[in-house]
Amino acid sequence: KDLSGFNNENLAGLIGTTHRTIHNKKISGEPFDLAQTERLRKLAQLFTEGNEIFGNKNEFNQWLEKPAYGLDYSVPYDLLQQPGGLDKVMNELYAIKFGDTI
Repeated sequence: KDLSGFNNENLAGLIGTTHRTIHNKKISGEPFDLAQTERLRKLAQLFTEGNEIFGNKNEFNQWLEKPAYGLDYSVPYDLLQQPGGLDKVMNELYAIKFGDTI
């Protein structure tokens, strides 16, 4: 949440759960299942890289909301909610970072 600036509802959509589940897990201290934990790890890596590349989370979040040339004009945030989309967005970030097309 700190890395992304997203609320529980936005994060819930990205990890395939509900905002209520996130809230309940935070209160109870119960861990996420293995698949959700792995997705959260990848999202943390994505937001860390994105914030570094774009300079801050606001700029990165703006990029996530606009069609991206390197993603065939798909909106990165929309891709994050699709199977395999997280990897596509991460690859595009690396292409931006290193000035190369992957």
